[in-house]
Amino acid sequence: MKSFLIGLSAGAIITLLYAPKTGRDTRRYLRRRVDRSKEFLERKAARAHRLQMDVRDKSRKTLKQADKAVAAVIHAGRSVASALV
Repeated sequence: MKSFLIGLSAGAIITLLYAPKTGRDTRRYLRRRVDRSKEFLERKAARAHRLQMDVRDKSRKTLKQADKAVAAVIHAGRSVASALV
C-alpha cells in the first residue's frame, strides 16, 4: 500500500515536470488520477473486509468444533472415572 502511494506521487510529480500542460488540463489529469486511485483503494478495502469476514467466520466455526471436541473428551474422561470408582 505504501509503495502504491509512493508510486502514485512520483508519477504525478514526473508528469507535472516533463509534460507541461495548461493548468486546466493538469487539474483534469490529476482529478482523474485521484479518482482512479480512490476507486482502486475502495476495491482493495472491500476485498480486505470480505477476507476479514471470511477469516472471522471460519475462526468461529473452528472454535465451536474445538469446544465440542473438548466437551466430548471431558465427558468421556468422566465416564471412565465413574466406571473406575
